[in-house]
Amino acid sequence: MKKKISQKNSDGDVVLRVSVSDLGAAEIEVNPKKWNDPDVWGTLLADVAATISCCYSTKEESKRFVEILEKSFVRDFREAIKQETTE
Repeated sequence: MKKKISQKNSDGDVVLRVSVSDLGAAEIEVNPKKWNDPDVWGTLLADVAATISCCYSTKEESKRFVEILEKSFVRDFREAIKQETTE
């Protein structure tokens, strides 16, 4: 996936919307005013990941997906935070 394009969005009940641009970049819209509690956002992200992992047909495929997702999430999240603090 190419570099993401983030936007803040205040569309009513929309909390998170992700689409892919014609160039292959993730376009992410978020409504930061919906929840102020980071724990709620963490739960939302965990629910999204769990929902995606359920798409895999076997328990072993789902388990492997979760293992890879966790590693890449930690790596990419740390990198994103580094970039945000150095800009």
